[in-house]
Amino acid sequence: MVSENIRLPYNSAIGSPYTAFEQNQEVSKPKERSFLERALEALQRRYPRERATQVRLAKIAGVSQPAAREWGLPDRAPDHARVLKIAKETGVCVEWLYTERGPMYPPQSPEADPFLKEWANLDPATRGDIERYRDFLRTNPPKRQ
Repeated sequence: MVSENIRLPYNSAIGSPYTAFEQNQEVSKPKERSFLERALEALQRRYPRERATQVRLAKIAGVSQPAAREWGLPDRAPDHARVLKIAKETGVCVEWLYTERGPMYPPQSPEADPFLKEWANLDPATRGDIERYRDFLRTNPPKRQ
């Protein structure tokens, strides 16, 4: 406890009451992000040119916007089937979407993607054509309707 002889000079120096340190010892823990915040981030990363909104997220999950808004409350998330829809649409890991633990995106392996599996079998000219087309798409993205 702070003694009176320390408190009085401090009060006169700042002109307001001094709150003892013991009353302020509770340290706030870092705020955990809600399911809604994680889902909106995933949606924004998946479609960077479009605005991530609760309405859009609700449409993906097949619920109303007020239902999606509730996912912003602590310990609230949609049922597992809706989480799977959101994860599939945004390309993120289900565990990350639920808890923000683990990798945000699943690791890619050649076995998982048939295109990558066949890449090694393509002739160099075809690979070159595909790489030039990829570069073209990066500099000239298709316009969404």
